[in-house]
Amino acid sequence: MYRKFYLWLSLLSGIVLLVSIIIIGQKEGSPEYGAHQVEYKNLLIEGSTDEAVKKTAESLEMGLEQIYLGDLDRVDRCMNCHLGVENPQMDGAKEPFAQHSGNVLKNHPPEKFGCTICHNGQGRAIDKREAHGVGHDTYWDRPLIPFDYIQSACVACHDFGMLNDKGGQEVVLGEKLFREIGCKGCHKLDGAGGVLGKALDGV
Repeated sequence: MYRKFYLWLSLLSGIVLLVSIIIIGQKEGSPEYGAHQVEYKNLLIEGSTDEAVKKTAESLEMGLEQIYLGDLDRVDRCMNCHLGVENPQMDGAKEPFAQHSGNVLKNHPPEKFGCTICHNGQGRAIDKREAHGVGHDTYWDRPLIPFDYIQSACVACHDFGMLNDKGGQEVVLGEKLFREIGCKGCHKLDGAGGVLGKALDGV
């Protein structure tokens, strides 16, 4: 009796393992970024008015790419979905194919700074949910910064005086309000401040 039970148990375990391998194989064989790359390539081909540009678009190779930033201790793979960030042809295109807004990349080229140094998110991830770190089941320390608050990332490298003259007026105003309203009367920041409210480190 026990022999028959363990035989069926082994058979069931084998089926579950086989199904799991097939599912994982399908997921790895058709990653989310692959569909974006195909769509981007088609957009380039359809939008090409010059035959040479069209041939260049047709010869684009698909596959996983990444930027390794040793000095910043980061690996970014964001460009596998956000393919048009440096392409003027993608000005006004839908996400994730749109050209980067403004002229920020002029002084912050992706090959030198990557993406997550400003935008946060998980640079090593290869699907949107994990990369953006949104939701309680992604477990990343730094989810993607919402666009409305993107200037808050600038103060990691730049001082407020410089930002006030270089397009960072919103974060400069925020810092000024923080001081004038006296938020540290109730909240601690960097170990200094009151104890009535929650510490604001990392907020």
